[in-house]
Amino acid sequence: MIEHILLGVDGSQHGRAALQWTLQLAELTGSRVTVVCAFDEPWSFHRAARSIVDGPPDELEDEARQIAAEAAGALTAAGLSCEPIAFEGTFVQAVLSLSGQERPDLVVVGSGGEASARAHLLGSTAERVVRMSPVPVLVVR
Repeated sequence: MIEHILLGVDGSQHGRAALQWTLQLAELTGSRVTVVCAFDEPWSFHRAARSIVDGPPDELEDEARQIAAEAAGALTAAGLSCEPIAFEGTFVQAVLSLSGQERPDLVVVGSGGEASARAHLLGSTAERVVRMSPVPVLVVR
């Protein structure tokens, strides 16, 4: 039974796809949702108008809060219980930390948000979440 879903978003197209899957799953199961957007590096976000957010940490935190709030807004508009969180750290740290603290029944993340050489060297973010998560993970493309 799925009662709590942890959704990781980053403003990318794949993150929006993960949001749509989460919306459908949460509506079917009546689950509450925690939405997390991590911030620690300028390349943490993927927005339509730009792929990099430059600026000091407070601007990065504001951007993470906005991305999480937008996703949470879509969920609450559908009548779902939702909490947005901006997490200081990497996306993987955010998802794993909240998985340990919140104990969700399912984690939902998008795949393909990272296009940098760094991603190819270290493996994809989604792959690291799947390998290290203490709970089941749904990866959406």
